[in-house]
Amino acid sequence: LVAVRPPTGYHWVDCAAAAVEVYLGVLEGGIAGDGKYRTELTRKAAVGCHIVSRLSRTFGSVRPRSYLVIGRLHWQQGRRWRALRAWRAAGREATRMDMPFERARARLEIGRHGLTPEPELLLRDAARTFRSLGARQFEAAALAVCDPAPSKEWADVL
Repeated sequence: LVAVRPPTGYHWVDCAAAAVEVYLGVLEGGIAGDGKYRTELTRKAAVGCHIVSRLSRTFGSVRPRSYLVIGRLHWQQGRRWRALRAWRAAGREATRMDMPFERARARLEIGRHGLTPEPELLLRDAARTFRSLGARQFEAAALAVCDPAPSKEWADVL
């Protein structure tokens, strides 16, 4: 719907970004396999990224999220440096707009993909931010990369 008619509120853009994240999650999880299904999901994710990016020019608060999904798409396409550039842009925009959750998400992506000499520092910083915001699932995701064996405390979150 947001591809056909401009949305009347930023929340529609957020919904579109969430749909793109579902496609990217399936691609990332290896569920899509190879071949036609993967190609179709990648195409849908790319179209969704384009829509979210275009709409983020109107609704600036969505811009960091736009960079996040674009980075994830680049990563899936094997464009590692473009992914890093997009995630850094997400972090810069989130910092500029005082959006700690989106900044932490950018740090999570950069850290979990090992695109920094000390990814654990970024991941632990992201985890602290997620904890302070009550985003337990994201905190657990950041800590799981640092320590792949989750503690009993996080068993209910994961």
